[in-house]
Amino acid sequence: MIGLTDDVIDARALEAAVARPEAGAILTFHGVTRNNFEGRPVRGLVYEAYAAMAVPEMERIAAEAMARWPEVRVAMVHRTGTLDVGEASVVIAVSAPHRDAAYEAGRFAIDALKERVPVWKKELYDDGAAWKANAESPVQPGGTADEEPPGEVVGDPPVDHDRERPEEIGRTFDGLRADGEGPRFRTRSLDRYPRPDLNPYLKAHQEWKPEVITSAEGPAFRGRWADAFGRPAPLHVEIGPGNGFFLAGMAARHPEYNWLGIELRFKRVVLTARKLRRAGVRHGRVLRYDARFLGDLFAEAEIDALYVNHPDPWTRKRHAKHRLLGRPFAEWIVHALKPGGRVRIKTDYHPNLDRFQELIVGLPLEVRVRVDDVFTDGSPWGEDDVETNYQRKFRERGEPVAALELVRR
Repeated sequence: MIGLTDDVIDARALEAAVARPEAGAILTFHGVTRNNFEGRPVRGLVYEAYAAMAVPEMERIAAEAMARWPEVRVAMVHRTGTLDVGEASVVIAVSAPHRDAAYEAGRFAIDALKERVPVWKKELYDDGAAWKANAESPVQPGGTADEEPPGEVVGDPPVDHDRERPEEIGRTFDGLRADGEGPRFRTRSLDRYPRPDLNPYLKAHQEWKPEVITSAEGPAFRGRWADAFGRPAPLHVEIGPGNGFFLAGMAARHPEYNWLGIELRFKRVVLTARKLRRAGVRHGRVLRYDARFLGDLFAEAEIDALYVNHPDPWTRKRHAKHRLLGRPFAEWIVHALKPGGRVRIKTDYHPNLDRFQELIVGLPLEVRVRVDDVFTDGSPWGEDDVETNYQRKFRERGEPVAALELVRR
């Protein structure tokens, strides 16, 4: 059991995942939200993570621990979203025949997680908020430890756009596929996972038919997505549906369209499929796939509308290559979107939206409308919108969410 969750972490489930008859010791570590930082009252935390990198890195840490201490078993889960004081942000469970190995492997796991896993924390105060760096990490946000000491970054994480090279932004996105080139996203089959039982959603996501399309099945629909829905209809695609609130809500409002979500995390694939089914949606699908390789999935001018809600901000210069809202993504939009098709983006991080508008200059993409706060200015799409889970959390905290609509000329 290794992964991220928006829910309260079930420590007993992690302990059960590592329990076995030969284990004489089970060590459980809880990282808990405290109510102060250097004497300043803290009322909660907000965690953000880049799941596509965070979960594989956590799996590597667990594998390394089990290689160094062959008799141990490791499970770990990290929270995302908003946490109250006293709630656990991370829980690690380690079992071993003897306590020494459990202590050593547990310490290794939490230290490696803090140093290597891309998770960011914002502390919430009565008079504001601050993003925090991991003091344990040799590389701090914004540069190396020599360039910037660990500590507090007041307000939003800083982005020095004057120092960013436009060609670096979003360069890991590989949307266009050459003729004759096969799918670039490779995933293991179920029998290739050494412990598939540790993640119950690994197997479950394959059983949610017809709502779920697996990564092995997805590329075969390139150029013929009507076959996946059993009918021809305009194709509306959401990148990163998360828990599925938006996708299921919009699909229920617009049964005249075919709705497809692209999501990498197994659990979120299942949660989205579940919401589609509960909403009685028969024209909605969720595909497990890495959004960096959208060219594997869509032919030229195949998409009628595209939705991106709260993409990972990747606020630091050294992380800009992972940012979705870059020139490579915009060029893929031009390729995959039909003329007259629209792109709707909602984000809580305004600087990346500003930068994205600069990067699309010269492309056949027209800004139809933008608002900097949907809560005060209203949604630019009126009633034709569904509040996402992230959007609700920002509304409850009184923080703005921006919205942008582009049209393909």
